[in-house]
Amino acid sequence: MTPRFQFPSLALGGFAVACSFASAADTFPPDQIEFFEKSIRPVLAERCYECHGAHKHQNGLRLDSRAAVVRGSDYGKVVEPGNPSASKLIKAINHVAGVEAMPKKGDKLPAPQIAALEKWISLGLPWPAEAEVADHAAPKADPMQHWAFQPVKADRSKTIDDFVGAKLKAAGLDFAPRADSRTLTRRLHLTLTGLPPKSDESDQSDTSELIQRLLSKPAYGERWARVWLDVVRYADTNGYQVAGRSNFYPYAYTYRDWIVKSLNEDMPYDQFVSYQLAADRLTASTPNSPHLAALGFYNVGERFINDRVLIADDRIDVVGRGLMGLTVACARCHDHK
Repeated sequence: MTPRFQFPSLALGGFAVACSFASAADTFPPDQIEFFEKSIRPVLAERCYECHGAHKHQNGLRLDSRAAVVRGSDYGKVVEPGNPSASKLIKAINHVAGVEAMPKKGDKLPAPQIAALEKWISLGLPWPAEAEVADHAAPKADPMQHWAFQPVKADRSKTIDDFVGAKLKAAGLDFAPRADSRTLTRRLHLTLTGLPPKSDESDQSDTSELIQRLLSKPAYGERWARVWLDVVRYADTNGYQVAGRSNFYPYAYTYRDWIVKSLNEDMPYDQFVSYQLAADRLTASTPNSPHLAALGFYNVGERFINDRVLIADDRIDVVGRGLMGLTVACARCHDHK
């Protein structure tokens, strides 16, 4: 009796795996594979892999496997197999207007290399059989699902005193005694205006009335403007000296005064930020709008001896860290993968 094979599915699976490599090898004739190895792979390795290889793939584009080349970049396909004239890659290396010229580093590819790449695409991208190149790109998770961007869920059943009290109890402590009227008055003055109370203001029993009165004082805006101006690296000078003399920003004070005025007038925070980012756009229909002074947000930082790249980096940095609590400094040298 002839034994029956008990694992037909396993046999078929192994056959399929074997055939997958065989079919890939048989897709292109040996002369085309030789053409790729001699004329195409060296060009890709020398001029492309640095930015579009296994370790770095700008814009999601890799050129170190046929599957990756066919897949293209984050912005779509870069080659049309069999049609080099319609391929974005060919337009890029030919420096066609409207397409970013490639490679970015070094000179334009010599004409023979461009012709070889055009022939390679017209042949359908011949490539030797190989195991699929692993995609080292990070999983495309939704960044807004990161814990840092999740809204804080308030426990409405408790007050801040409940949380503080729990910590104090755990440490074997208790709340400090309630401040007397004189102490509370002094604390409110220093907190809201940065100034101690005058002798005739040192004991105010009506706390609510005192808070409103202090908020209406010009000193309130002056005191809290200092905090904001520190965040946005405000200075009256540009950060360096010429012939022993500091260079002053002649109109820096207009930005400072705008901040003080906005705080004293209780400008909504969204407007406060929007004017600093785009006052020229928001006031386009109002020539000489006083809100144009808000653009000092960009301009009161260090000038780095007129190094335009560092100046731009400084402005990006203040937007990221000052407004979002995020630094994007890594992007100066590293692409996100």
